[in-house]
Amino acid sequence: GYTITGSLGSNHFWAGYTVMDTHTRFGVDELLMRVPSSFFAKKTSDFGDFSQKVAKYGAMGIEGTPKLLDKCLVPGRTFFIYDRLLDSHQLNFFAGNKSFQVTDAFLIAKRIAQVMDVAWNMYGLVHQDLTPSNVAVNLRTKEVMLYNMGLSSHLLNDHKLMDWGFNIWDAKYMSPEFMKKGNGHTPQVDIYALGGILHLLLTGEEPYVGMEPQAILEAPPPDPRSHVPDLPDKPAEIVKLMMAKEKGDRPASWEDVLG
Repeated sequence: GYTITGSLGSNHFWAGYTVMDTHTRFGVDELLMRVPSSFFAKKTSDFGDFSQKVAKYGAMGIEGTPKLLDKCLVPGRTFFIYDRLLDSHQLNFFAGNKSFQVTDAFLIAKRIAQVMDVAWNMYGLVHQDLTPSNVAVNLRTKEVMLYNMGLSSHLLNDHKLMDWGFNIWDAKYMSPEFMKKGNGHTPQVDIYALGGILHLLLTGEEPYVGMEPQAILEAPPPDPRSHVPDLPDKPAEIVKLMMAKEKGDRPASWEDVLG
């Protein structure tokens, strides 16, 4: 069994908890439990197929993504157990609270890019929901963990679920081509989102706060210097490049980002 030790928040999709394994089967003190929301469980067209996707992506072994360790699919008691990056915080925790030194911000962004580079080049995966709430970081080591890898495209293809108004996507981190046309099958959609995360890391503020999706589409790429006037030009220009409105104006690959 598992003992819940803390809450990590919830949305239309999941509720997350830190838990302890009472039988210590996995050799770690703290694990992640994710419980599908009742809304999602009732409205999805094929929960069995979704569970298979969760198992598939949880078994890929991509470093920097959580490994699925256990699951229970009993109706009303469904949960998934993952390993957890210890002493970590989801990046949305820092919005309005903390900014990072430029070197630390770029190290965290680099490690996110490295995870995405492996996901794309080995498995052809894009994230499509690369937001601060889906990234955890250990402040001491700057290690990262990316959640929900591979699940967005499955959810978007569940038309019954979409017809019920299911939405976990954050317009502040959605590239224009993804927001307008659902075109999110190349790395540029995640490169755009990582630019938004880098903006948060450098400034302590999310891009496009308080703006409606249409206003975001019409606005220029955010300049982190509007929040941190003494920020050097180079990191600010990198954010603007990654969040360019035209897909072709962004870095073409993860190799370009990491280079």
